[in-house]
Amino acid sequence: LMLPDENGALHCPTCQHIIGSEEFVQLLEEFLEKISELSTENRYDIDAWLDLIKKAQVLFPPTHQVHQEISRWLIPILCRGNYKTFHDFPKDLLILKLTLARRYLSALNQIEPGLSRNRCKTMFELCDVTTFLIQDDLQNKGQITTKEVLVNEKETNLETVLSGLESNLKEMKFIFSKLGANSGFEVWIDRQIPMIQDRIDTIKNIIAVKSS
Repeated sequence: LMLPDENGALHCPTCQHIIGSEEFVQLLEEFLEKISELSTENRYDIDAWLDLIKKAQVLFPPTHQVHQEISRWLIPILCRGNYKTFHDFPKDLLILKLTLARRYLSALNQIEPGLSRNRCKTMFELCDVTTFLIQDDLQNKGQITTKEVLVNEKETNLETVLSGLESNLKEMKFIFSKLGANSGFEVWIDRQIPMIQDRIDTIKNIIAVKSS
């Protein structure tokens, strides 16, 4: 990640390459234009989105607008496909999906609080991939090895994580009860909420058995 200096320029701490403030503004405009182009003309090109976010990680911090705009389009299609489940995708992509969803939801909680379809769909993606990774770890490895599922490095209480996910599920139900599920994707999400709750209940049962 390139770091800003007091003059608004960016410099690389490794190779000392410098991008001036005017060049940075131009790069920002190019990124936003590319995002707009992709979302309009080729929104399901996952490889293109992944390439774009890889380049963005060099120039912009995770909370930057560029990352939020990319996340908006990438999260719903990442690790999704006809007749495919999360089992069919590499774990590093599942972890990327989780990381992007968590960061994007944190931003949406600030800029789109309350009844927001965008927040609702992002909460779904976060709950879905997080519960999958937790259940997969517990059933196949007997413990949590995917540390990214925890809220942060200091949070090791899995029950707290599950409680937060259940709160998200309740809020999703509330949002859909007020706004309705209009698109086919939203209807599908609404039907998936009980499945995620079942997954959480299974995880709790595994924890209970291990604790007994």
